[in-house]
Amino acid sequence: MKNCYFDYLATTPTDARVIDAMMPYFTQTFGNSQSQTHSYGWEASRAILKAREKVSEMLNCKPQEIIFTSGATESNNWVVRSLLETWHAEESATKVHLITSAVEHSSVFEVFKWAETLSFVEVTFLPVNIYGQVDPQNLVNHLKPNTRLLSLMWVNNEIASINPIMQLTQICKEKQILFHTDATQALGKTLIDLQKTPVDLLSFSAHKLYGPKGIGGLFIRSEHPKVSLPPLLLGGSHERGLRSGTLNTPGIVGLGAACEISQKEFFADFQRAQGFRTEILKQLQIAFSELQVNGHPVESVPHGLSLTWKNGVVPHHFPYLAISRGSACHSTESGPSRVLTAIGHNEAMAQNTLRISVGRQTTEDEVAQLIESLKKSIRPARDPNTTDGVFTSS
Repeated sequence: MKNCYFDYLATTPTDARVIDAMMPYFTQTFGNSQSQTHSYGWEASRAILKAREKVSEMLNCKPQEIIFTSGATESNNWVVRSLLETWHAEESATKVHLITSAVEHSSVFEVFKWAETLSFVEVTFLPVNIYGQVDPQNLVNHLKPNTRLLSLMWVNNEIASINPIMQLTQICKEKQILFHTDATQALGKTLIDLQKTPVDLLSFSAHKLYGPKGIGGLFIRSEHPKVSLPPLLLGGSHERGLRSGTLNTPGIVGLGAACEISQKEFFADFQRAQGFRTEILKQLQIAFSELQVNGHPVESVPHGLSLTWKNGVVPHHFPYLAISRGSACHSTESGPSRVLTAIGHNEAMAQNTLRISVGRQTTEDEVAQLIESLKKSIRPARDPNTTDGVFTSS
């Protein structure tokens, strides 16, 4: 038996080709990109420009619309906090209305909970359907004259459902409401074209895309409409003056390389994930009755598979398997996952739910080991009508 990794939605291993691209910028071409009086700085500056172009090619946007950050958590916080700062300064007597959903990543959900404590802000947390998606008509029903911002994830990080982004953005565009999306789980798993999809702000991280940790970005639309954010960090002219601080050249180069590889290998990665998902689901449905698949059956990415055992007891740990019950960002919190609760799971159902995610390095032998391990480890429920730590239906 060997250790097998099935938690790619939490993070991905850095692709060896990405590491090769990054290495010279640690030890050889190590200059500060702001040093414009010698070749070390020029080379770093060119590398960053090239990486910015690779990211923008993947998203089909302008290079100058990409601002590098430490990742999606920083980008998400920057969007909400900075917009509220701007609106309050411009219209201090006006209350603003923000909308998000009940299933957002913690870096969105928590910043909206913080915003809710401000006297000039009201927040609506939209419910989702049984697949974890926001219904566009439900969004329309919750709009107010003072609604200024909608923030919804593109792909759900626990159950892999895709939100109806095009419909949601069109509603916002018609009402002149800014639309922000956390697209961290979307990059490399579904096609994104920002020329066709009128998203105003988009956050992402490299480490979900076989890139390094600690680097990501924020897309800020430059026209139709032109979106303006106040600087996140002051102290220099870095990133068009919006985020001061010496740029992480190796990380940025790694992000660019990861985007370039993902763009070239998108369909191969997608088909590979789809094949593994189909095999895992087929074998587990044969082995276990009443196995529930969470997430939309069609409008989802195949890289993640959320399963609930309705008549089985799922152990807390699986030897030799790296597997999760939900988002890594709130895995230490007590109580069931917000996502699973939002789609109708009670605590017992949530306890019997696993998130399995595959990726570029997943092998057929590992999938076979996963299936056999789950067959051996998950026990039938003793009594489906009791609450003694075993699943109970609701």
